[in-house]
Amino acid sequence: MVGTGGNSGADISPEWLIASPTPAYTGAPAALLADGIAALDPATATAIATRAGYDQNIIGRRLLYAPVACRLLANARAEKIKLEQVRIDILFNTLRIREIECEPAKPVAPH
Repeated sequence: MVGTGGNSGADISPEWLIASPTPAYTGAPAALLADGIAALDPATATAIATRAGYDQNIIGRRLLYAPVACRLLANARAEKIKLEQVRIDILFNTLRIREIECEPAKPVAPH
């Protein structure tokens, strides 16, 4: 099998990967994580926020981190999810430092 050459443990064929994911493609998983899964439990929201807020690749290879961080921040401010203030501050500061401007979250169309 042909792999991606990384150390991720996954053996994914390069032709399966999307070179330039569209906002529609990244929006659905970001909504699932930030709107759905994070709302289930505060510990889950914290884990997702920690990953999205601390990762140095938020604007690098990890294309979902910025949209997830933006949605989590908006959801926490609207009290749709329970997230500690320190996590909210980390998300806000990470996005600010990386000069990422969050657009208003668009609803994801049901399939």
